[in-house]
Amino acid sequence: MSSVVSPVYNHRNGSSIDELDSRTTKRMKTRHENDDEIDLDKYNDGNIVKIKLKNFVTYSKTEFILSPTLNMIIGPNGTGKSTFVCAICLGLGGKPELLGRQKYAVDFIKEGEDFCFIEITLKFDHRDKKTITIRREMTRSPKAKSKEKSEWFVDNAKKDERVIAKLLKHLNLQLNNLCCFLPQDKVSSFAALKPEALLMETERATDPHLLEQHEKLIELDASRYEIKKELERNEENLANIEASRERLKEEAEKFLKFKQKKDELDLHEKLLPYAIVRDRKKKAANLKERRDALQAKHKKFLKFANPLDERTSQLEKEINKKGRKIENLKSHVSDVKNDLKEKTKLKADIDRTIEKYESEKSKLQSRSERKREELMKVIEEISQIKTDLQNIPEVDEAELRSVHQKRLEAREKQGELTPEINELKDIIRDAKSKADRINNKIYNLQKQIKSNDKIGVLDRIKSKQFRDTKSAVLRARQNPQLAHKLFEPPILSTNITDDRYVKYFEALVDNNTKLAFTAKSQETNDQVSKSIFGDINVSMRVPGKTSGRNFTDEQIKKMGFDGYLIDFIKGPEEVIKTVYESMYNVPVRLNDILPQQLENAQKVGSNGKPMFGIICAGDTIYRITRSRYGSKQAVCSAEQIRIFKSPLFGSKDINDNAEKEIDNLKAQLLRINQEASPQNERLSELKSQSDQYRADYDHWNKEHGKINGLRSSIHNLKNKLERKETARDALIQEAEKDMSSTIVKVERKITSLLQKRIEAIEELAIPVVEINKFSYELTSLEFEKIELHNKMVSMVKMGAELDGFKARFKDEVEKATKQYDIARKSNEVKKLKAITAEYSEELRLQIGELAAVYQAEDHLTEPYIVARIEAIKDEIGSLEDASSSSIDKLQTIERKLEEIAKIVPDLKANLAMHEKQINEIKGPWEERLDNLVQNISKNFSKKFVAVASAGEVILNKAATGLKDWKLELLVKFRDEGELRVLDPFIQSGGERAVSTIFFMLSLQGLTSSPFRVVDEINQGMDPKNESIVHKYMVESACQSDEQGNYSQYFLITPKLLTNLFYHEKMAVHCIMANHKVSDDFWR
Repeated sequence: MSSVVSPVYNHRNGSSIDELDSRTTKRMKTRHENDDEIDLDKYNDGNIVKIKLKNFVTYSKTEFILSPTLNMIIGPNGTGKSTFVCAICLGLGGKPELLGRQKYAVDFIKEGEDFCFIEITLKFDHRDKKTITIRREMTRSPKAKSKEKSEWFVDNAKKDERVIAKLLKHLNLQLNNLCCFLPQDKVSSFAALKPEALLMETERATDPHLLEQHEKLIELDASRYEIKKELERNEENLANIEASRERLKEEAEKFLKFKQKKDELDLHEKLLPYAIVRDRKKKAANLKERRDALQAKHKKFLKFANPLDERTSQLEKEINKKGRKIENLKSHVSDVKNDLKEKTKLKADIDRTIEKYESEKSKLQSRSERKREELMKVIEEISQIKTDLQNIPEVDEAELRSVHQKRLEAREKQGELTPEINELKDIIRDAKSKADRINNKIYNLQKQIKSNDKIGVLDRIKSKQFRDTKSAVLRARQNPQLAHKLFEPPILSTNITDDRYVKYFEALVDNNTKLAFTAKSQETNDQVSKSIFGDINVSMRVPGKTSGRNFTDEQIKKMGFDGYLIDFIKGPEEVIKTVYESMYNVPVRLNDILPQQLENAQKVGSNGKPMFGIICAGDTIYRITRSRYGSKQAVCSAEQIRIFKSPLFGSKDINDNAEKEIDNLKAQLLRINQEASPQNERLSELKSQSDQYRADYDHWNKEHGKINGLRSSIHNLKNKLERKETARDALIQEAEKDMSSTIVKVERKITSLLQKRIEAIEELAIPVVEINKFSYELTSLEFEKIELHNKMVSMVKMGAELDGFKARFKDEVEKATKQYDIARKSNEVKKLKAITAEYSEELRLQIGELAAVYQAEDHLTEPYIVARIEAIKDEIGSLEDASSSSIDKLQTIERKLEEIAKIVPDLKANLAMHEKQINEIKGPWEERLDNLVQNISKNFSKKFVAVASAGEVILNKAATGLKDWKLELLVKFRDEGELRVLDPFIQSGGERAVSTIFFMLSLQGLTSSPFRVVDEINQGMDPKNESIVHKYMVESACQSDEQGNYSQYFLITPKLLTNLFYHEKMAVHCIMANHKVSDDFWR
């Protein structure tokens, strides 16, 4: 899209868009001639003079010439208003994350193009020049993001991005500050800013030095806190260590008392290895003597046992020899048995073959007789078929054709009626379907009237909000567990007792509140919002505290009112508390209010407030507020009530409409039935004709079937007769055949087989004789083997007993040998010797003297020394406990006391220094900050009352730490409400938008940033608030400071209301597509 965007200067308040367009068109023609005539003296350093774009997002090529005051950029959706904001951000070194859109800068290149540039001319007095031009060129790579390029130029000279950043920092451009740069996709982020962050962002926008001091104070405050903690910890340690020192002195004295016993214990423990080694040597000598005696006895026993072993071995060899002969003989018998088996099988095969030929011979002898019997049966069947053919009458072909023709005529007549019948059925079916739907509607409306269900009121307004609310009501009704926990919107769950007061409820209750569900508790609210209404956008409320009444019912009636407005509505207590809380102190009367009554109502009571905030009388609502400035008198504003033809409150009108709709539906039903009556009569007539034609068709179809049946029977009998005659001829030929020669051949084969059978029987006798002979020989060998085996068993038994003695003897010898080896090669002795070898010469002399005493008494043994060690331990145990490290600990504590005594004064001095630095910075900083917040609050309060009840900006210093100080926006949109901190979860989207823009307007003239940008902040505002906001924004942006300087401001909006306020110093930029802009014009 090629665009030409130019400012419209010097237009009057209320100028029409047509006038702006005519002036813009004329100016575009002379733009190039006037570029050099821009009065740069009106711009401040850092102001944007021009922006030039090519292939950027939606733009193919465009240029903006900008005003030093307010620049309002308008255009239809999709023309590239927000693209202008993106160009400022990316062209002045901002990151894509600030825009909340694409991830990479090259993603802003126009679709289908690989190159784009952003060129921004800034006012900057330097080196005899009044401007500086920053140009950013971006090239897209089709391969990878890492190969994409972004290059920077300053006055056509290529520069590094760090040079650009340094220059922009010098000009104090704050693209990362939402107070100065608020893109469309970051509007919600501003309302979500924490008060702590809002304070620092405001400091950054108004006076960066304030922010630097704040950050320095936070740093010093955090450091002071750590030093203070360290000082408290050291002072506490000092007290604890001094108490420990006294206790450790007593322990040191106890330790010296038992040290002597400890040394005695240590000397006996070092003597113990000598006693153990002495005992082990004596034990090894005894074991060697026992081993030698056992080895001598074992040799004598082996000489006696050897002859018995030799005889047992000889018997075993003889048994093995007999076993081999038996196995060979068994193998030979097995071969003979296999031969016998084969010859038996051969004889059986011959017997089966003889039996087969005998059977064949028998069949051949009976075959001729069987064929003759089959022939006689076939002849009888042929005779019966011929008789059946004679009994069937001949078919008359002419009669068959006549019956067929009559059947076709009946079918055709019936078919001619079918289209008309189907058409009538469709018409009647549609009429019935319409009638059914109307009956269902009548039934539902009648049910609604009887049940007093007002859900039909949600169908009056065709909007998504009402449709979603109806869906939510139906969904909630399907969850009986929500009964008495969740209440339907007030237009369904409450009733106005007198319809004359409906208009006041319609005027005071906004749509969001009318459609809001009420949850009995916050827990129910959270549960329903997530699990049941998670995919539906509906309003939810939780009951709050009920306001008390200022006057009794008797007093309010004496004042001339009918009562309080809340007294004329009935419904669940929770709904009334939540939705109508503000109406508890709203008096109402159906007649117009008298001037004296209105004057009395404006009187300020002892609490500093008027008697009533809202009064309903006649067709007017009166709102009474008290001015916060000057004499603070009560101010009254009147608002005419808009009367709705179909109000959402009140049940009478709902039922009247339902009854009217039922009458209309019944009239429609009657009309449908009257229109369908002729079709029903015609359908009955056609069905009667169609049924007659159907009966005729069935009659002639039956006759046609009978004739066809006769013809089929004749055809089938003729075919059967032909098959039987063919079979008869074949049987005659078979019966006449002679089988005698075949029978002779079979008898010859049987004779040959009988001869072979005799030969096979003779062959069977040979293996039978051999088997009997070998069986006798095998039995003899097995008997001899058994005798040898019995002898060997007796010898083995005797040898086993000797082996038992031999094994036990051998085990005793091996055991004794092993015990001696263990004692001789004991690692324990080696280790003990190694331990004693490390003793010093002095220690060995002490141990030698002690060992001599015990050796003289024959007590140098392991058991005695161990017992003596245990006795010494008992003596030590009877002394008071004392730690061996108590002396070391005492020395360590003395050193720590000296160290802490040096650290504490340093910490105190450091803490005093930090507190001094904080006090030096905090005083002036806090004073300047208070002045700044007061100015912002004054501007905010003064302007904000145009769209709400009240508002102010406060500096919350309640927190102990400077990092937790907050800048809070307090707003009140209803007179009866209280000032509340701006919060994304409390105020609506429109309320947050209004609060945000008025806060930003309150910074006008206080910021140090060269320009500020706001993109579509008016989204969600009603036209009235938008007009007010627009007026204040224009006045603020076009008003100079005391030095005569202006602040540059950019406002992006998709819509332009009529009768807006304009100023001669502002510029309106209209964005439109123009594909015929020449390159010469653009350059």
